[in-house]
Amino acid sequence: MNNTRIELSDLAGKTILIDTCTIWKDSFPEFVEEAKAYNNALEDGEAKIGLTVIAANYIEAAKLISHHDEATASLALERLKYLNDCFKDGSVKLLRDLGDSFADNELLRIALEQRTHGEIYVVTQDVSLCKDLQALNDSHAVKAHTIRVLKLSSRACELVDFTITPEQPRDTASATEDSSETVARLFVKLLNMISENEQAGQ
Repeated sequence: MNNTRIELSDLAGKTILIDTCTIWKDSFPEFVEEAKAYNNALEDGEAKIGLTVIAANYIEAAKLISHHDEATASLALERLKYLNDCFKDGSVKLLRDLGDSFADNELLRIALEQRTHGEIYVVTQDVSLCKDLQALNDSHAVKAHTIRVLKLSSRACELVDFTITPEQPRDTASATEDSSETVARLFVKLLNMISENEQAGQ
């Protein structure tokens, strides 16, 4: 796995989608505050860091407020209050478009749509989601920009590259099926979701 450190300046002018599991990281608020300080120090016209949480991830996080484990529920409430403050001051954007209630599917759909407009960054701690995003990059079916996958490391709020190299063993299901078939099914699923959303909006 590639653990190349990513500097805040590398994120300037990019759309950064934040997955639910990253919101729970102890270092998440510190990361957002550093990004906020970076943006506030910029001159007018300079490219800012565009931190974004999609509606499906926000809803997924909100459901944990009623979790039976008191510590989990307390953390969920704390992070949602923090995110709400960030939405109000503009340091984090809430993308309200909701096509699928399952957060990973929705994040994949939005990443696929937005990568046609520019390079997309996704911050997640989820290995399975990372593999799905890499599958989109590995396909040549769509001419688009790269989806770059990052994660918050265990050291403070350091952001690192979350690229899974071919040498790293994948799960049994992935290892036993042809990768081109996996990518094809993933694209069909995502394109169907996009088509359904467009029809619903008509």
